[in-house]
Amino acid sequence: MNDDTPNFGSKKAAMKSSAVILIAIVGLFSTPAFGQQSETPYTWTYTYIKAKEGQRENLKEFLEKNWFAMDSIAVQQGLFNDYRLIRNNDTALDTKWDYIVAVEYFTRGTYADIEAGWLKIKQNHKTTPVAGKTFSDLGSIVDSQQLVFEKKQHTQCRGAQYDVLNPFLGRWDEYLVTDKGENVYGRLNIYIDPYGCSLHKEFQLLARPFSYSTLGYFDKDQQAWIETFSGGSIFKWVKDGDDILMVNLEARSKSRHRNRWTKPANGIFQIIEERSDDEGQTWKTKSVTKVKRKP
Repeated sequence: MNDDTPNFGSKKAAMKSSAVILIAIVGLFSTPAFGQQSETPYTWTYTYIKAKEGQRENLKEFLEKNWFAMDSIAVQQGLFNDYRLIRNNDTALDTKWDYIVAVEYFTRGTYADIEAGWLKIKQNHKTTPVAGKTFSDLGSIVDSQQLVFEKKQHTQCRGAQYDVLNPFLGRWDEYLVTDKGENVYGRLNIYIDPYGCSLHKEFQLLARPFSYSTLGYFDKDQQAWIETFSGGSIFKWVKDGDDILMVNLEARSKSRHRNRWTKPANGIFQIIEERSDDEGQTWKTKSVTKVKRKP
């Protein structure tokens, strides 16, 4: 890989990280939120990156637009399970690195086990410079570490119930698609937390100060995902052919509401707002919004 794309776990340096920082990171990634335990070990790699002078924020933006754009696709394809950016805010502990790119793999072999698939993603990615600069202008990898968790504390989050979510997972810029073209309006992050296999969603509107977050879980009795929004609304995810229905569980008299997410075509999908006035016996379309997501 070149200097503008991540090479997880492959580059070593003489620098040794603070034990305090490593313990904090291990605690962050190793404690399960809830859920069943698993016999399968899993592996995190930590790539330590140092920004060049005056380039810390530009480096962060570059990582998000390039490394994480590819990581998002890799998660969708099942090459690895999760990725995170850790910022060094406490310079009293360690000034030798500014960011850690943390990646969770399904196997001990980490990058070597997914190299073929990763190279295909890399070949299709066009590097997006920041302030006219690429990675080698903004920073450098100063160390990497690998940690295998052997304890029975990780659920693999695999199965048909998770396959339903795969088309939606990742970090995205969302565009409204109209006859006049495409206009970006928000940023969305949807991911499965591996410690308990919970669903998380975070959205930020770009035009004005507005954001929301959600938390979801798979209900075995209903065989469906239940998602609660930060404002209190509760939705159930239901598969309907190739579509996904988000059914609002808040009933008002005989009225029912749901959103239909169609299967993406050419990267574009429709969100169809539907309403029933007879307790769900028949449904009418209230609005149709065309959306395109770009990593």
